[in-house]
Amino acid sequence: MTARPDMSRLSKARTNTDRYVSFHWKNSVKSLDQRSPEFNVGRINQAQP
Repeated sequence: MTARPDMSRLSKARTNTDRYVSFHWKNSVKSLDQRSPEFNVGRINQAQP
């Protein structure tokens, strides 16, 4: 009974950490894609008719 509040707090912290890590991982991948020349070339080619 006494371990249950600790478990819920631990699981909540883990979900918050997962959300934080996934959010920043997506942002870092997005910035990496925008910096890479392949991404820029693809965007330029798409912009041309």
